[in-house]
Amino acid sequence: MIQVIGLSKTFDGRRPVRALKNVNFEIGKGEVLGFVGLNGAGKTTTIRIMAGVIRPDSGQVLIDGKDAIANHDSVAEMIAWVPENPIFDPTMKGRDFLIYISRFNNRNISRDKIDEALARVGLAEKANEKIKGYSLGMKRRLALAQAFIFEPEIMLMDEAMNGLDPEGMNFFRETMKEFKKSGGSVLLSSHILTEISGISDRITFIHRGETFQTSTVEELEDEFRKKLGNYTYFEVDSLDDNELEEIRRNFGVNAKFDGKLLWIKDASDEEIGNINIYLVKKNHRVMQIKRAEFNLETLFLQKVRELEGVKR
Repeated sequence: MIQVIGLSKTFDGRRPVRALKNVNFEIGKGEVLGFVGLNGAGKTTTIRIMAGVIRPDSGQVLIDGKDAIANHDSVAEMIAWVPENPIFDPTMKGRDFLIYISRFNNRNISRDKIDEALARVGLAEKANEKIKGYSLGMKRRLALAQAFIFEPEIMLMDEAMNGLDPEGMNFFRETMKEFKKSGGSVLLSSHILTEISGISDRITFIHRGETFQTSTVEELEDEFRKKLGNYTYFEVDSLDDNELEEIRRNFGVNAKFDGKLLWIKDASDEEIGNINIYLVKKNHRVMQIKRAEFNLETLFLQKVRELEGVKR
């Protein structure tokens, strides 16, 4: 069990930046927790604290009850951190790099175990090639192999899927599922929210350095249906208050505009078509019209609008 309790962090400088304020969540054994937030929300700072790279101003990280901040050395071998941009020596070969890393960490890991890790991530045939010739996807796989040689119980994944092609995405998805089945715990931070919802057991939302909700994917799907499931949205360039009122009056619909999306509740196909004609006649550019289907990104952005005081 991993418990993150009340983490706060401010970076000093001429203009101090509050990165985290009272961040809280838990990750169970054999669980993948998705960590969702906008750029700059505090995801990477949280992960770096959990990895022992930086210290918080206040708060705790407990791993099986042990204080992982005050006693990092006692839990360090349990944790593997895969950052968004892992650093490799491009002149080294894949296998040689892993041998170097194991020795750098004072771990005499056998060549057989290193080759096993390379095979596990699909790099067995590339083990003797220089890293400078690796694609982005291969480098992501090498970063996973680097984590696996230390046999961690906890994986901290910071945008590890960023830039992967569909084959790489599928590989990553299956690898995380296998790690979870073995009893491993994963904190998964990513901008690719469709993938997060497909891999995670639960999801924690963070905004402006504060966590504000943790729910199962099933709970989020239910919340989506209640909030947005009967809506159709128009992505439009603009809409003033008079036009919004005219749509409500002329078409007899529940309509709201959040600054980007025009939301229409419980409308028929005919009503949607007539509203589109109205918008075009008013010289508005309609980028897309969609029925609301479960989409973690749509739900998350709606939550952010609500936090920022922009009501739909």
